[in-house]
Amino acid sequence: MTGVQTCALPIWKQNYQKAFESNIFNKKESNSNKKDKDKDSNLNRSTRVNKTNNEKEIKERLDVIWKVMDNCINRGLVTEGYLPGPLNLQRRAPSLYKKLLEESTSQNPMFYLNWINAHAIAVSEENASGGQVVTSPTNGSAGVIPAVLNYYFKFCADKHPNKLHDFLLSAGAIGGIFKLNSTISGAEGGCQAEIGVSASMAAAGLTCALNGNINQIEKASESAMEHFIGMTCDPIGGLVQI
Repeated sequence: MTGVQTCALPIWKQNYQKAFESNIFNKKESNSNKKDKDKDSNLNRSTRVNKTNNEKEIKERLDVIWKVMDNCINRGLVTEGYLPGPLNLQRRAPSLYKKLLEESTSQNPMFYLNWINAHAIAVSEENASGGQVVTSPTNGSAGVIPAVLNYYFKFCADKHPNKLHDFLLSAGAIGGIFKLNSTISGAEGGCQAEIGVSASMAAAGLTCALNGNINQIEKASESAMEHFIGMTCDPIGGLVQI
């Protein structure tokens, strides 16, 4: 023996694995029972119509999601004052936004990243004050995807237009992988499970929007997560505000 020790999977991972295996088994059994029905031409035609309707509905819902995200950013950038709670924290997004409006790309090499930071903080402050946000994948990490998506619209959409749906669908697929095989709960997995997953989702979405292939999307998602592995969650006073 080399001395390498193995340990049992955590309970939540065992539960995810059991649920996944059970789901696959049920799907196979269900597909077998319905095999004869699927041969009916009328059912096939109906299926094609439903797929078309579902695609249209999915895109419409994705548009609504982005609208909520965008409205949240816009509110957070102009709403001044202090966040509720005993920490008496002043909102930072409005002042950052005003500074960015006066800057140009030649003055600051961090110009683009500062825009992303300002938008992410705007959403986070809206969340801290009870505003409407999109859980992506959690409320505490809700600022990352809107900020990166806004970066795409502001600086990349002219060269890579009409990629909103691809961005959100790719991000959602990555988020689903983490939720199924691990956790997106900060209480259970620390900040790596919230900010780490949201960064991974945003990286996948942006890479897809910029016409990256599947390998590049996977590598971008993995690279983003690597920077958050082991990151714990210990907010001041238990308040996710900073």
